[in-house]
Formats: sequence, C-alpha cells, structure tokens
Amino acid sequence: MENCYNLNSLPQLTAVQYSFPYIKAAVDKHERARVETDGQEQSWTIADYGSSQGGNSLVAVQFIIEQLKQKYSLPNDCSFIVVYNDLPENDWSILFKTVAASMPAVNIYPLASGKSFYEQILPRDSLDFAFTSTSLHWMSRVPCTIKNHCFYQFANSDDYKLWKRQADDDYKAFLKCRSNELKQG
Repeated sequence: MENCYNLNSLPQLTAVQYSFPYIKAAVDKHERARVETDGQEQSWTIADYGSSQGGNSLVAVQFIIEQLKQKYSLPNDCSFIVVYNDLPENDWSILFKTVAASMPAVNIYPLASGKSFYEQILPRDSLDFAFTSTSLHWMSRVPCTIKNHCFYQFANSDDYKLWKRQADDDYKAFLKCRSNELKQG
C-alpha cells in the first residue's frame, strides 16, 4: 500500500490548513534570542509529531518555516532541521521520498525519529518549534477491551473511566516530553 496514507488523508490535510491561524499566533508569541555562530544564523529545529508518510506534514512545516522567516527576518541561507516523528513501523521510505520531492533541498535537513511521541524524542532544550495535528487520538496503549461497544465514549462506566484516565495520562506525558525538548524562551 505504497503512499496510501498520503493519498487518502484529505480530512487530515484540511485540519492542518485550518490550523494555520493558530500556527501564526504561536509564531507571533514565539521568542528566541538571535544566536549567531561566526556571523551565521544558528539553525532552527522544528518537529512534527505523528507525521506518517509526510504529505500533510510538509504543508505544516513549510508554513511554519515561512512564518519564522517572516517574524525573525531570517536570511535565505538560514538552516532548518526538521524532525519527522512517528512509530518505528511507519513507512519511512515514503516519508523521505515525499520530502525529497516536495521540499527545497537548500538548507532544510529532514531527520526521522522512530519513537512514540509519548516519549522524549529530542534532547532537552533542543527544539525551537513543535507541531502535531491529527495524531494525539492514538493512545500509548489500550487500557481495556470495551465490552459493550466499539467507541470508548459509549462504554460502560468502568471501561469509560479507564479509557479517560489513559487519555489523560498520555496527554500529560506528551506535554511533559515537549516541555523538556523545547528551548526556553
């Protein structure tokens, strides 16, 4: 099923596009001290959590880069490290083919992280900007088998509580990991 996700994820792309005003607002509030090494602007690190095969991620990443360049008046030769995160079983070859075909090669360095986003995937204080769009509904584990339905929202009270607790724990873990990775500012 080569490229299946990229070809069948229009609703997710729509969610990414609807997020642009929120991305712009986040960039507007973003603060970073200008750091230069030998007269060169230090590279920026951006991560997308749950990037799948990359088609929708590219749209978000390109918008983020445009907004950062605009806000900080970054030179054209400013470098961006883009970390695409998804589970180890993700189709990484499709992701890198998609990125290679769609991103300008100059000064953008794509990397992959094949770990759960409920874990820390980058070193402490190394990330400038983080993004995720339609992946946080995937939980780190199934807390129980739902006995009377296929959606946790309609589960019996005990099962519902287990699913809600797992979702709460996962979201807290996600935010804790990102707070460790993001640079202070």
